[in-house]
Amino acid sequence: MFNVANPTNVIIDVLDVNDNSPTWHYPKMVQQNVGQTQGTRDIYIGALPGEATPETRVIVPKLSDYDFETVLARDQDQADNGVVEYVINFGQNAPFIINLNTGLMVTNEEYGVDADNNPLQYRVQLTARDKGAPPRSSETTIIINVIQEYNRFVLPIQSSTREEILENLPRIEWAMSEQFGYVIIVESVVAKRTLSANGNLNTVTESTDVVFVAGLPDGDYRLINASSEVAKTTILSGDKQIQVGVAVGEEINKVVEPIRLPYGETVIVKNMLTKSYIWWMDDPWAALIALAAIIILLCIVGIIVIIFTYSRYMKFINQYRIYQSSYDNPDFAEPPSFLREYETQSLNMYVPPDDTFRE
Repeated sequence: MFNVANPTNVIIDVLDVNDNSPTWHYPKMVQQNVGQTQGTRDIYIGALPGEATPETRVIVPKLSDYDFETVLARDQDQADNGVVEYVINFGQNAPFIINLNTGLMVTNEEYGVDADNNPLQYRVQLTARDKGAPPRSSETTIIINVIQEYNRFVLPIQSSTREEILENLPRIEWAMSEQFGYVIIVESVVAKRTLSANGNLNTVTESTDVVFVAGLPDGDYRLINASSEVAKTTILSGDKQIQVGVAVGEEINKVVEPIRLPYGETVIVKNMLTKSYIWWMDDPWAALIALAAIIILLCIVGIIVIIFTYSRYMKFINQYRIYQSSYDNPDFAEPPSFLREYETQSLNMYVPPDDTFRE
C-alpha cells in the first residue's frame, strides 16, 4: 500500500498589529541627556520672528535627515498603522497651526501688530498619532520663543553661497552649540552686510551672514539678550569667538569672521549724525552734486530773465519804429476851396463927444 499526496499552495497573509506608538525625533541639542527643566531631552525648542505675519514658519534646530518639517515623528508599523498625523493641543484660538501630515508649524496670527502685549514664549503640547484601529499616540512639548531685535547675532562666513550654508546648517548649529553650551537656532541666511565709513549698508553677494539666536538649554529656555553680560562673556567674548570660528570653519571648510550684532541700529545712528552743518565732509560727492544742481537752477532763472527782458526791449523797438516812420514822409492835405487866401477884420469904436471943445 502506497501513500499518495497531492501538493498544494498555501498563501498566508501576515497582518501587522498596531503595537508601536509614534516616536518623536529630536534635533541634536546640548544637555539632551537630561530631562525637562534641567535639560533638553524629549522637547523641541523653537523660535519665531517678532515681526511674523500669518503662515510664518516656526524655526527649530535642523535635523540632518530632514529639511522641511518643524517636528518629526515616525511609526515602525506598516500600512495605516505606520501613518503619522500631527495635532496641536491648544484649545480654541490657537496661535499656531500644524500640518496634519508633514508636521510643519506656522503662525495663525500677526505678531507685529500688538508686539508689546504678545507673549515672548509659548509652550505648546503636540500629539502624534497613527491611523491604526485603535490608534496609538505619543505627546511632546515645543517651546517657541518670539525673537526680538536684541536677541539676534550674526556669523559672517567668507566666500560662501546661501545654498552651501543651508546644506551644512545642522553642522554649523551643532558646532556653535558645543562651543557656547546654548541651543543655537539659525533664523536666516542672507548675503553678507558691511557697513561703510559714511554709514551706508553694502551687500557682498560672494559671502553670507548667518543670523541666529541662542537659547538657554535649561530652566525657562529663554533667548539670550545680546546686550546682557551673559552674551558679552560667552557669545561675544574674544576667546569664544576664536573657538567658534575654528570649529565652524573646520566643519564647512570656510573662513569664519567674528560674531557681531546686526547693523540695523548702527545705521540709524549714523544717519542721524550726518544731519549737521558739515555733512559734506562725510560725502564730498553729494556736495558736488548739490552745487551742480544749484548752478543749473541759477542758469535756468538767468535764461528766463534774459528772455523776458529781450521781449520787452523788442516791443519798445517796434513801437519806436512805428512812431519814427510817421515823421519821415508826412502827408500834407490841400486846403478846401471855400477857404480864402486872406481874411478881413473890422473894428468898431465909440468916441464920446468932447464937452470942453463945445464951450
